[in-house]
Amino acid sequence: MRPMLNEREMQYVNAVMKRDRMRMRLGWFFMMLLVAGGIVFVTAAFLTLRKMNDQTALWVTVPGFVIGLSLMVLSMVGVSWVKQQHLIASILKKLQEQTPDEESH
Repeated sequence: MRPMLNEREMQYVNAVMKRDRMRMRLGWFFMMLLVAGGIVFVTAAFLTLRKMNDQTALWVTVPGFVIGLSLMVLSMVGVSWVKQQHLIASILKKLQEQTPDEESH
């Protein structure tokens, strides 16, 4: 037997589907954060290797590594969140489109 959704539940499912399409674009933003974090990390390492002293370590290495790693962690968490939300939307879509004949199997 196919579960019947009331109007409020159907509106919620449709809203989740709409947000899912927008979130997939947000995935690109998180991937760009990953690239930016990698660039900051590598640049800080390169600048440190060129001129190694206490001032460079304090003003370039530490902030560069902290910023780079923060961007990379934020990106990984964001991508994971987008994938989880997409999975939920995908399940809701399949349940919404399921026909009574398919449920009998």
